[in-house]
Amino acid sequence: MTLIEAKNISLSYGSVEALHNVSFAIEEGEHIGIVGPNGSGKTSLVRSILGLEFPQKGELHVRTESIGYLPQQLKGKDPLFPATVSEIVEMGVKRKERFRSREAVAEVLADLAISDLADRRIGSLSGGQLQRVHLARALVSDPKLLILDEPTSALDPKTRSGFYSLMDHLKEDGVTILLVTHDVATVGTYTDKILYLDQQLIFFGEYDEFCESGGMGKYFGQATQHQHCWRHE
Repeated sequence: MTLIEAKNISLSYGSVEALHNVSFAIEEGEHIGIVGPNGSGKTSLVRSILGLEFPQKGELHVRTESIGYLPQQLKGKDPLFPATVSEIVEMGVKRKERFRSREAVAEVLADLAISDLADRRIGSLSGGQLQRVHLARALVSDPKLLILDEPTSALDPKTRSGFYSLMDHLKEDGVTILLVTHDVATVGTYTDKILYLDQQLIFFGEYDEFCESGGMGKYFGQATQHQHCWRHE
């Protein structure tokens, strides 16, 4: 089933165009890497999918309301912030499922190997721990679609590797994932397809097609393209 479908969408902020005539279709269960330079429209696209922005032109269909979101800027590093890990994760439980919130929270903390953090104050956690807690909050209601915005930007290499292992498990569960990142090589390793934006859609397809595309070499420069694809191999 096609979960997200964009048909010639355009979005502007005043006279500044963020997205221009963008079209693509994402199938249920696919893992898509959304890449592009700063100011390329990645955030505008994500906000549109979340229903926080509305393209002025074209059509955007998101065929699920079951969405988990891990933002780039994580809250909770204030050491005086009073909430515990369990309380933060419980905020992600849907209202109609509150009757089983404790069970759901315990399950997702166990899945992410952070049960030992349940009673810790959120402000006392390391960057990697905090990131897993917010991921748990995004996952606690079993979303069909998970959107991750630069999820590993503040993580050390070991923690980053562990995070992507979690993504592999989610893929086995059939969760559709949109991974927003600046690291094109990471996309080649951990996602099915690459969606490259620069206001307009530059490329959408499998990573091998990206590496073999002469057009991509012209756009990025052959040396940069070769570096990304060599790392992928």
